[in-house]
Amino acid sequence: MKLIFSLLVCTIVPQLAAAQIDDKKKEQAYYEVSQRGEQAFFTDLNASAQPFDERIAVRFTSDILEKEGVFGVELHNGGKTLRVFHLSYIDQDGIKSFMTPYLTDFHVEEPQPYSF
Repeated sequence: MKLIFSLLVCTIVPQLAAAQIDDKKKEQAYYEVSQRGEQAFFTDLNASAQPFDERIAVRFTSDILEKEGVFGVELHNGGKTLRVFHLSYIDQDGIKSFMTPYLTDFHVEEPQPYSF
């Protein structure tokens, strides 16, 4: 029984940590978009060689969610893409600067419009 529980924790917890949308921050972003005319986007960070290491994804997610204007991060494409949800005043260089301490072999895509 302990083994099954351990396996569940080891597979579910990292996915939850690497794919987070903070509800309170999302509500605030929705308010900014609907009441103040702000625009929401998502920007993909693509790993160049192999998928993002789980530890890097968790650290990056934790760090970038501290930034005002960022309201979520999701892992996509088999771990090769981190999708960052943000408001328009967060630029590509700002997002890139959060990943650079952990990894330099990645590509930042152009922001794409996001709707709630």
